[in-house]
Amino acid sequence: MQKIFTVLLAILAFSSNQAQTILWGGANDPKSTFTGGLAASGWTTEAISSSIPDSLANTIWEFSANGTASKGAYWGTRTRIQSPTGATGAMLFNSDYLDNRGVAGNFGNGPSAAPHSGALVSPIIDCSTFPSVAISFHQFYRAFQSTCYIETSSDGGTTWDGKIQLNQEIAANSQTANAVTADTRKIFNLSSFIGGKPNVKIRFTFEGEYYFWLIDDVTLISVPENDLKLTSAFYTPFAYAQPKSQICGDLFSFSGTASNIGSKNQSDIVFKGEILDLAGKVLFADSSSIGELTTTDVDSPLTTVNTFDPGPLDIGKYYIRWSVYSKNNTDFNFRDNMIRDSFEVTDIQYQRESRVTGGSRAGGGAAYTYGCLYKTSNCWGPNDKFQAESMQYNIGAGSATTLAGFNNTIYLFKVNSDIADDWSNFERSGGISNTGITMLGITDFTFTNQANYQFVDVPLKDIDDNSIPLEPNTRYFVMVETADQSSLPNTQWHFMGVNNSRDFGHRYATPVIDASGMWFDGFSDQMACVRFKMKIPDANDDIALPENSINIAPNPVVTNQLRVSINLEDKKYANLTIFDQTGRVHSFEHFTEFADKVIPMNVSELPNGEYFIRVSNDHGTRTKKFVVLR
Repeated sequence: MQKIFTVLLAILAFSSNQAQTILWGGANDPKSTFTGGLAASGWTTEAISSSIPDSLANTIWEFSANGTASKGAYWGTRTRIQSPTGATGAMLFNSDYLDNRGVAGNFGNGPSAAPHSGALVSPIIDCSTFPSVAISFHQFYRAFQSTCYIETSSDGGTTWDGKIQLNQEIAANSQTANAVTADTRKIFNLSSFIGGKPNVKIRFTFEGEYYFWLIDDVTLISVPENDLKLTSAFYTPFAYAQPKSQICGDLFSFSGTASNIGSKNQSDIVFKGEILDLAGKVLFADSSSIGELTTTDVDSPLTTVNTFDPGPLDIGKYYIRWSVYSKNNTDFNFRDNMIRDSFEVTDIQYQRESRVTGGSRAGGGAAYTYGCLYKTSNCWGPNDKFQAESMQYNIGAGSATTLAGFNNTIYLFKVNSDIADDWSNFERSGGISNTGITMLGITDFTFTNQANYQFVDVPLKDIDDNSIPLEPNTRYFVMVETADQSSLPNTQWHFMGVNNSRDFGHRYATPVIDASGMWFDGFSDQMACVRFKMKIPDANDDIALPENSINIAPNPVVTNQLRVSINLEDKKYANLTIFDQTGRVHSFEHFTEFADKVIPMNVSELPNGEYFIRVSNDHGTRTKKFVVLR
């Protein structure tokens, strides 16, 4: 059972509201806000089951005045539920605390040992005048082996005949979005269960073990006729940031899920995926059509046919936009019909995240190794030369300690070529000696006077202090090992920097090796802030192509354009790379089945100085120097 202790940092606030008519409850109604607790709200709690029958009475929901589950051993310093009235409290099923009484590793010795089940039950609600009705609520949920339900009764709670399972998409050790920029609101159409009924009760039921479920701002609302919602979008780049020389061939596909949360079936649905630049210009678009989404369609899968190759993109930041709409109707709330995210094309750096938002470490302070998976492209060949340069990561110190003197061991592993793309033959045991990987580099880093969560840059060398060459079309793990701190109070622990903004949807994106040497897929709501830099080692042509394989003019470059002519006998493919004296790549172009031609290259972004341009193919390289002098 893998549990993670997490610290989250505060970020900007955001709240999203729809203007549907409130039929029951509201912003100033304690039945919705739970302000004042159970007694003031009219809600009750019901113990359903416990693994130890004598503790059944303790298996209940409680009012959390600060909107957190902080009594649990594995809450960390997560922020409160980001609901509109979360600051005045929320209702909580704290499976974490109920199982361990707030003591890490004290499994089964709490007030109600897991697995267990408890319900939060509404007062009787008269829905006789609501033929069309939906429930709206805000939540914060973290899963291990648990299930969440909304249940309804139309006979005052004697029988529960309506049941909706939710949060199925939340993987073990993951959580629902709770950043203050996220929409924590859920809406479910309950018309078929309680519409027009006078003696209704609704309950939220938690079953299983770990971690918590917070509920707040529960209302019943009218259901608009036409209301589609894009409920999820698959983040398609392999990593948030990839070098220009390596992103070629990382084909972007567009997929997601949509729900019809309106009261009317929707026809002629369009799902669209787009790539945009920073100015909002659409660089690529593809769409698909769906005949109909009925009022019972929840999280229906959507996908487009064509893919996008980001290889030709210049270095910079870009956006991905997913959207869904009906050709026939105007949507009630168009704001939830679109999801947008970003990615970057860089010079030499890989990263999973855009910034640090908090920190994580193994539960109980145990030893663990945490990192990221990156891959090189298949668009370069045997004569292109790239090598590992360094890795970057950050650490935060607990409230009763500092970073000074804290030490980590750093690893660079190559995933062996016989490991399947879907990892089906990857053995999870063996730790750093796993037979599916090869250790390429190992080093130590000791902190001195760095600030909490300040990135440090650690050179990557092999065991003999030599440079590490990289290979095309190969996966690499960059990982950081933290020693056992279980004998220390948690205020003296150290935490690995993480970001909790996206899920990459592929295995071992941010792998974890626990103290026993077992590998885990990581956590879909957290990416380790472990970055990786590569570079071109030198300007030497180990296997030289003929002198006239590449010609450039003018030289020096006094304008913003360099004219490049390629003359190769083998025209199957050629790569054209511009790099500087430090090995930093400024441009990388991959050509296939080309004719000899003159290529105009925009070098307006290059400062004055000396640069190299290299043409390469299976037969060798030819590198020439040019000067920018404006």
